[in-house]
Amino acid sequence: MNVDFLLDAIKPKIFKGHNLEKELIFSLTSYPKRFGVLRYVLISLLNQTISPDRIILWIYKKDFEELPVSVTELERQGIFIFLLEEDWKSYKKIIPAIELYPDAIIITFDDDILYKPTVAEELVEYHRINGGIVAQRAHLLQVNQNGEIMPYKTWLEKTPAKGGYEANSAFVFPTSGAGVLYPPGCFDPRVLDMDLAFRICPTADDVWLYFMALLKGSKASLIGDRDFIDINPAPEDSLWAINSKGENDRQIANLIEAFGIPDVLRSSIERAIQGSTSSDVVKLFNGKIIHVLDDHIGRIISASKMYYESDLISFVRRFFSPSRVIDVGTNIGNHALGFSGHSDYHVICFEPDPTLAKIAEKNLKLNEIKYDLYNFGLGDKNEKIPFIAGESSNSGVGRFDRNAKSTLYLQVMRLDDAVPSSYSADLIKIDVEGFEKNVLLGGLDTIQNSRPVLVIEHQDYISFKECSGLLHKLGYKPLRVFGATPTFVYVFADDFGYVLTSTDITWVDCWGEFAK
Repeated sequence: MNVDFLLDAIKPKIFKGHNLEKELIFSLTSYPKRFGVLRYVLISLLNQTISPDRIILWIYKKDFEELPVSVTELERQGIFIFLLEEDWKSYKKIIPAIELYPDAIIITFDDDILYKPTVAEELVEYHRINGGIVAQRAHLLQVNQNGEIMPYKTWLEKTPAKGGYEANSAFVFPTSGAGVLYPPGCFDPRVLDMDLAFRICPTADDVWLYFMALLKGSKASLIGDRDFIDINPAPEDSLWAINSKGENDRQIANLIEAFGIPDVLRSSIERAIQGSTSSDVVKLFNGKIIHVLDDHIGRIISASKMYYESDLISFVRRFFSPSRVIDVGTNIGNHALGFSGHSDYHVICFEPDPTLAKIAEKNLKLNEIKYDLYNFGLGDKNEKIPFIAGESSNSGVGRFDRNAKSTLYLQVMRLDDAVPSSYSADLIKIDVEGFEKNVLLGGLDTIQNSRPVLVIEHQDYISFKECSGLLHKLGYKPLRVFGATPTFVYVFADDFGYVLTSTDITWVDCWGEFAK
């Protein structure tokens, strides 16, 4: 691979400032075995689409003489090379930066990876929306049914694939290699105690930083994909190769013995194992728990240990990170729970089926989600619709039919009448088995005033044409489509013009999902 050619080919044409209130610092370290590829790594950081206040390379002073001229000459392009009296090994990438710049936002990088030009911007923008620690790459801590932390190798096995994103979770274990953003004040002050760190956690700086963040009550988000270019000339010597063979487990045990399990992690673990022995409760890989029915949705969740329609949920959580959600057709609360993650998350749920509404409420309470839940449906007018028990194609609980004869009637309201005008939603999800146009017509004021992202499942092509035509008049365009029963993500074009192409997403784009 011609690395110089690649770096030149992907160099962005436009560089911009970060617009953060705090200083932004890129921080990394290296040692002689990596000096041969270090220049390429630094150029990839110089080529980021947003410019930091400084890029700092921390070098142990005894290694400086071996630093190639190809690296030192980059000081003319803005690289700062700071020499350290003590060799803190991999800890050098962040500890001296925290000491010298305690009020800065620090993004750590490794010295054996070529970074795509948007890595820093993605981390910064997500932090701007959601706060907290943000990682391009991470594993998910796993616990057994007894609440015991499982071996590190199981974390590796449960690492989300490309497109698997998590938000503000104590179970997200950042791996600093692909880039991690640490805001000021996110660590326990003992993070700077290098004597203690080397005594109980000598080769696992990632583990040390993870525990120090948890001890402060800080959580992390995983926003990145799994692909990056590794240029490590000797991967067998890497800390990853050492720690994945049991060293991380030993050092995690040392930290627990020294500090105990941090409160924020303990509460997450306790929540994750609530009712886990019950046959209708599924513990998901991300530490959430969910009560399910023995139906299509429940069987998928039980088999995958992930949310139903996890690709859609992950996409929404990563690219929109909603804080105010209206969930129309909540079912068991799968999406209302799945979209959560923003530190200020609140969801208003509408589920007319009383059995499903009770399960949804149980799921939201168990996972400590802030919510309001209403046991009625939404439509284009306030009315009562016959409810036929035991005939729903989705859950086996019940269905609605305006023309049916039934002794059971449930209330339907307009969205504009059911949601307070002060509640400014940034996302509305609609899954109402054919009534989606009615819901839209009853919520036009809410949509026009808040301009939320819309996630709508369409039962057929007619519904898609009618709803997309209505939304087009309101200034919306379809952005993505997911699922076997097509679920479209619509965005207000003026708000998201930079991500929209000239070609609209159409019904035909669902065929790939049908083929699966």
